[in-house]
Amino acid sequence: MAGVNGLTFDPYQILGVDKTASTASVRAAYRSRAKRLHPDAGGSAEAFSRLSRAHLVLADPAKRARFDQDGTIDESAADNSLSKAVSICVGFFASVVEQHVRFGATDPLTMNLVALAREAFAKEIAKFEAAKRPIERARLKLEQVEARLKAKRFANPLLRQVLKMQAASTAQPLAAIDAQIAAYRDAIALLDGYEFAPDRDLDLERMAAVMEGVNSAQARFYRGATRSDGGTR
Repeated sequence: MAGVNGLTFDPYQILGVDKTASTASVRAAYRSRAKRLHPDAGGSAEAFSRLSRAHLVLADPAKRARFDQDGTIDESAADNSLSKAVSICVGFFASVVEQHVRFGATDPLTMNLVALAREAFAKEIAKFEAAKRPIERARLKLEQVEARLKAKRFANPLLRQVLKMQAASTAQPLAAIDAQIAAYRDAIALLDGYEFAPDRDLDLERMAAVMEGVNSAQARFYRGATRSDGGTR
């Protein structure tokens, strides 16, 4: 088994799931344990870090398959995945705060930022998945064209070779898109260990201010209408 800080690292054992557990079960186990092991709940930072790393491994099909195959984990890849997930989450929160501070958008403290982030990341994943489809269709068609292009005797094989290269050239953009999808999935997985408590008092204050503004506008309208009526009589 892979080791972390000199300790045996078995993501199945850390999460308390068996090797047949579904991804949904893995995430449920992570959420359950994260509530107890998070430093804010009295857990240790090291234990929560191991839990998060185990979740990132088992929630990603490629990382899980690699671990199941030989029991090892590419630690640099795991660290890089976690770093990207953190960067995506922090970037989202910073953007929401900036929209509030600079442009007067809704106060982020009154919203469920974790739920909003998950929704935003799911939309990003859907967008990248949509971008993959035409590239995959193009690759498939190129492969089919190449397969049906039968060379006559003594024909130069260059044409088929170039078609194969053209089909293979789609691998790089597809890999880049897959990396983006994986990063957003890791970000969603990271958020599974968190919840956000909106400030309901601030929300009530905001609503009260809105209603006060509405009432003031109505009062000005009625005063203006009254003066207008009096002037026409």
